[in-house]
Amino acid sequence: MRSLQLKFSLVSITLVLLVFIGIMGCGGKKEPTPVPATSVPPTATSVPPTATPEPEPTATPKPEPTATPKPEPTATPEPEPEAAEEPEEKKVSNAPVPISILEGKAQFKAPEGEWSDAFNAQPLENGWTVRTLNVSRAVLRFPDGSEVLLLPLSQVTIERFQMLTGGAAEGEGFLGADQGLIQERHAKINLDSGNISFNVAQAESPPNSWVFGTQDGVVTIQGTQGNLKRRVSATVGEDGENVNVGVDFKVELLEGTATMMRHGGDKDLNAAVVKPGVGFEEVKVHEVNITEDLAGGSPVDIDGDGVVDQKDLILTADVGQAASMNPAFSEVVAQVVSDPAGLKDVAARAGLDAVQAQAELAALAGPSIVDTIKASGGVNALELAAAAAQDQMAGQIDPEIVAMSATTVETINERPGLNIAPEAVISLTEVESDPELLRERIAAGEMEGMK
Repeated sequence: MRSLQLKFSLVSITLVLLVFIGIMGCGGKKEPTPVPATSVPPTATSVPPTATPEPEPTATPKPEPTATPKPEPTATPEPEPEAAEEPEEKKVSNAPVPISILEGKAQFKAPEGEWSDAFNAQPLENGWTVRTLNVSRAVLRFPDGSEVLLLPLSQVTIERFQMLTGGAAEGEGFLGADQGLIQERHAKINLDSGNISFNVAQAESPPNSWVFGTQDGVVTIQGTQGNLKRRVSATVGEDGENVNVGVDFKVELLEGTATMMRHGGDKDLNAAVVKPGVGFEEVKVHEVNITEDLAGGSPVDIDGDGVVDQKDLILTADVGQAASMNPAFSEVVAQVVSDPAGLKDVAARAGLDAVQAQAELAALAGPSIVDTIKASGGVNALELAAAAAQDQMAGQIDPEIVAMSATTVETINERPGLNIAPEAVISLTEVESDPELLRERIAAGEMEGMK
């Protein structure tokens, strides 16, 4: 029995432990038993609303502006001023002048040289002389494109041909045949004797200049094409002392204008503007006496009129020129004067160079200078015109070109006893040189020496 009670008790304890373990395994708590809801009437309770205090805005502190350090200005280096380009200095070119022999034979000589046969394209320098022989023709072809044709038995001396390049603004100047842009061109070609035709490259005058010189005057070319003749001839009288010197002069233009200053055969000053359509011509024969005094270097009254003047100087040079071209005539003159051809230099030293320079100085000023001569009209007309021309050309023509003539003119006063004042002045202004007007006056017999 006791054993049954003990077994029961052990069974009961075992069951209790199992239940406890089961409860713990299910979470250890038992779900509450739901209680039915009791209906309780609501009671209205007046509860005053409580204002919820708004939070006071807190001032957000503005950030203190921090000073942004300004960058210190960096000195911008100023560009150094570019040196202004100085205008190119004018350069003087004394380019040689080639000769083209068209027919026959031509000869040349340097100032102190002897005559030599020229070949085709022979270059000629300033100061050289060239001549054509019988049945011969040759052309001088200048670097600026100008041409001078020598007809048979003609002789010229290139006294001056120079070109100035550089030193002027772009677009000024003119183009030469081989030299590019030429700012100025200056030429003086002396026609010693004979006939030439010319075609001068067009260039404004001034500042450019082109002069044809003769023993008795000059012709300055403002136009382009024309013909010039001054042929000297000489014959000896039966007595062997008296010589007849013939001078055949003519100038005519095909285009443009020219200014002529010439000491005529009758001691007149011919100052004229030459235009196409009218030719100026004079043919004179002078009887002269060849004496030993000619070689003395002083002016000699070679024409026997009792006065030593420009006509005597011109005739002395013409005798020398004829002697250099005609060997037979030279032999006759050599019986009295040892060096007949040297009479040209004798005349120049005696004052002919100053007479020619005075005419050139006036003619360089162009057609307007003839109006100045006409206005003065007296025996000192050329002297006044030469002085006026210098003022007129100031700043227009290269002063060195003007000085070449002006300096020589000043030596006139150094030759006492030489009277170069013309006996009369025959002028023809640019207005008066109208071809139609001149033809009417020539037909009426009012003018001589023009055709």
